[in-house]
Amino acid sequence: MRGVAACRAMFGLLPVLAEPPRELMVADTPDGVASARARVGGRRPRRRARRVVGPS
Repeated sequence: MRGVAACRAMFGLLPVLAEPPRELMVADTPDGVASARARVGGRRPRRRARRVVGPS
């Protein structure tokens, strides 16, 4: 039974350890988007592919 308790404790602890990096990513995302929009050039917008209709 000790193994089950230790496993539950470990899975309870994992979200606590993952929270700080997630907060950093959420905080940095708007800065990255603003930087990308301010850049001149870069990738051209994707054109929509024509829909190919096969034989019926």
